Amino acid sequence: MAALVGVPVILGKHRIESILPHRGRILFLDKVTFTDERVIGEFKVTEEVCESYLRDSSGKLIFPGIYFYEMAVQLLIIGIILLRNVRMRDFFITRYGEVIFMNDFVGRVGPNDKLIMELETVNIKTRRIESFDLDTDEVIGSEFKVRAGNYPRAKISSVELWY
Repeated sequence: MAALVGVPVILGKHRIESILPHRGRILFLDKVTFTDERVIGEFKVTEEVCESYLRDSSGKLIFPGIYFYEMAVQLLIIGIILLRNVRMRDFFITRYGEVIFMNDFVGRVGPNDKLIMELETVNIKTRRIESFDLDTDEVIGSEFKVRAGNYPRAKISSVELWY
């Protein structure tokens, strides 16, 4: 299902749900655009996702920062499936890198904000892991960039998965 040279692949929510097992408030992708250069995920933050979490000093619901990692995991899974034509299998998170929040992040992302996460395809690496009791593949995505509208909100240095 990899993109043809120069032709983007656009996945809507129903297609994303056919690839990922995530549903409801734990699915952090509404749309994915895949090109030869990038995997771009879009997600409109909802009140449901922010429920039972912190509010800022004005009472506005806040999108939990930890969810940026989960959004990155979901985007990386879709990216590797499209880039390398990998079949959907069980993916296991093995390591998160550093997340850096930008532009006074706290309290700035909440319901109705549209998050856009980008991952360049050159920053998706795979390798085979073989040992006495392990035979699996690893995928590493690095340099995820997140913005809300036109405003940079976060950078995630890396996410590593085994599958």
